[in-house]
Amino acid sequence: MNASSFQDLAVEDVLDVHADIMTELDAAAEDQLRRLEHDLPPGTQHHDYYAVLNVAKTASPDDIKDSFKALCRTFHPDKHVDSHLKAAAQRQFIIVQRAYDVLSDPVKRTLYDLYGPECPELAAASSSTYPNPSSSGSGSTDNSMQVGHVLKTPDEIRKEYEERIRRENMAKLESLIRQRGDVTIALDATPALFPQAFDPPAPRQVAVSSLQVKYSTDTPVNDTLVFGLSGRMVTQDSRGVGSVKAHVRKVFSRTTSGDISINLLSPHSVTAKMHHVLDEKTDTSIDTDLHWSRPTLPPTATIQLTRRVIPNYPIYGFARFYSGHYSIGNWGKGSLATQITRAAQGQAARKLAISKDSVTSLQAGFQWNHSATTISNVTIQSSLFELVGVLRHVRKLPLPNTPLAARPTLELNLQGDARTGAMGFSWKLAHKLGEHLRVGLGTAATSGVGIVTTLELGYLGQRLILPISLYPELNLVAFAAASAVPFLSAAAAWVAVLEPRRKRILAAKLAAAKERARDLFAARRAESLAAAQAQYPTVVTKYARERDASNGGGLIILQALYGKVRAAAAASGQLPPPAGILHLKPSEAEGVLDVSIPVFALVTNSALKIEAGVSKAGLIGFWDPAPWEDKQLLVTYVFRGVYRQVIVEDDAALALPLRNHVVIERSAEVAVSDDVRRASKEAS
Repeated sequence: MNASSFQDLAVEDVLDVHADIMTELDAAAEDQLRRLEHDLPPGTQHHDYYAVLNVAKTASPDDIKDSFKALCRTFHPDKHVDSHLKAAAQRQFIIVQRAYDVLSDPVKRTLYDLYGPECPELAAASSSTYPNPSSSGSGSTDNSMQVGHVLKTPDEIRKEYEERIRRENMAKLESLIRQRGDVTIALDATPALFPQAFDPPAPRQVAVSSLQVKYSTDTPVNDTLVFGLSGRMVTQDSRGVGSVKAHVRKVFSRTTSGDISINLLSPHSVTAKMHHVLDEKTDTSIDTDLHWSRPTLPPTATIQLTRRVIPNYPIYGFARFYSGHYSIGNWGKGSLATQITRAAQGQAARKLAISKDSVTSLQAGFQWNHSATTISNVTIQSSLFELVGVLRHVRKLPLPNTPLAARPTLELNLQGDARTGAMGFSWKLAHKLGEHLRVGLGTAATSGVGIVTTLELGYLGQRLILPISLYPELNLVAFAAASAVPFLSAAAAWVAVLEPRRKRILAAKLAAAKERARDLFAARRAESLAAAQAQYPTVVTKYARERDASNGGGLIILQALYGKVRAAAAASGQLPPPAGILHLKPSEAEGVLDVSIPVFALVTNSALKIEAGVSKAGLIGFWDPAPWEDKQLLVTYVFRGVYRQVIVEDDAALALPLRNHVVIERSAEVAVSDDVRRASKEAS
């Protein structure tokens, strides 16, 4: 690596270098939209099986079985005589059966925990085993699973499924982007900015100093084999060179892959690469690269070893060795005729020797992934003529109220050669404007090259790169001036154009998603109301049992409200527990619904428990009255003659009765649900 390569480092796309990490960052979608997609499945088209059975995600098989039996006593069709209630109970009974079928099977439960109800294997098994609750008829009883085996561990299932998902994602990506191309047009603006005194005077103009075009296309044959073709053309100072390469990539196993490429134009060359993972636990891998350009020279070799330095901590170390030009006996010394003559005269030797003009080098360094937003690495390279140090720091800019994926990426580079005194430093901003559109802007200052500002535009694997030379020497003042204009322009574009555009796109996506979800929420609301009706006879029986319980009476739910309870309390000027006592009527509070019957149905032996970690909108008889907003559950109850009230957040646990719940004086007006009043009359 020499001083002229500093510019290449400045324009290198760090998001491509650290593709795995940046892909993870891009996968963290807009916060609000991600919350939308997260809330839709349990609230609408999918049911949260843990919420359906009201068990914790760590529940034992016995806990799951006990909950299933209790729900069967409520929703089994034979428990109902009325035809309308019988149909409603039948629909809920199918959902309960489906939840029990998944959570009671270790393999299915592992798949559900890892990938949710949208897992293809679970969807296929559920659709073939159970009919749609909203349709009639019974399905087949095929419980076959396409991934894993009943004897496989969860880790084996996870690896097998992740490998399949990886292959499917790669196939989708390759079908979308099979062609990649880079066009680099280097412009020299120094004659226009700093004209030299010549006779006659030189014209003030921006000249094209070089042009480079790279293009590649791949044709996947199957999941493990890819054929491709790539070409490169470089023109500079009225001279041009080009190459056309054919390559074959092969994945031999989950840990080994290889690549062979052949330069079809003169000078012909062959390059073979191999990647092998030695130890997955420590992320230890080895990469080898052999390049053979002429039969008179042995192939040059590059070997790199990468390893996680500290277990379970994202610090990686690497060492890279480049052989440079060397000789083995006469092979590598002189022309082909000279080598043949020496061999014929018996002068062949087997001694390995490195030539004096070789660029043999050894590189070592560390990369530290501080967090999802920050990456740093430091590299030291040594050869016969260089001792180069490189420091690179990349992070997502901490913009307030901006989702992670929407933040620009700032890259800082510092490089110096201790032997020649050459140095360089640069910065680069990269921002993703759309799903496939990316822009970049940066400035580099390099010894022997000067000040260069680079503009980049990338779309679907195609990139246009414009390096513009602004000053012929390394000058801090010129670097500051060349950095200020593009940096301030980028900041102004972010404030005036990019951020408002992102917000408009986000608002449009949310509006469209809410519009699509409207019918789904309406269907879930109707389903929950029917479930509450099917629960009502059970609540009447429980009311009578709890009222007549020994020791002064058992647990009776007077009113349970779910939704924007705190917002409704603030609108009415009331304080929620434990600061105060709420008297809310769901008919008068927006985004609040009465769930007294579904909550009362969960009472067993004068106790009630709702597990944490899932939205209560997934409980049987519940629905989501305020999608994508904060919700709470407010419960007013009486136990052994003492009236109490408690409020908990949507994903928090609830246990009744507890002594620390707010006590309501008997003289105070106690809110009682109309459904509970009716159940008490029927129980009497």
